Amino acid sequence: MSTYATIREVLSLYSAKVTSQKAELLDYRQKEITWAQEKLELSTQLAQALANDAADAERIQEAEAQAQTDREALVNAEAALRAYKEQDEQEDNALLVQLQEALSQLEPPQEAAT
Repeated sequence: MSTYATIREVLSLYSAKVTSQKAELLDYRQKEITWAQEKLELSTQLAQALANDAADAERIQEAEAQAQTDREALVNAEAALRAYKEQDEQEDNALLVQLQEALSQLEPPQEAAT
């Protein structure tokens, strides 16, 4: 085999090896892109889940604050009802006392003579 043929053969083998390595590198780079896309998708899902959790936490806090406001309103309404009942009872008692005094001032009915 001539030197030219040998060099040509070596260059051909080297070219095939380089082409093969380039193909492997290209395949590896494509896998890296796929992994990065999958990681991005998972990160996006995680961010959305965390945002949902944060929104849920905010809604829970709002609901708890509303429940506290509602509890306070209930306590106030119950207190107002008790105060109204007490005032109504006092007014009824005062009216009853006035009625009894008015009745006591009336002349007793005259009994018919028998």
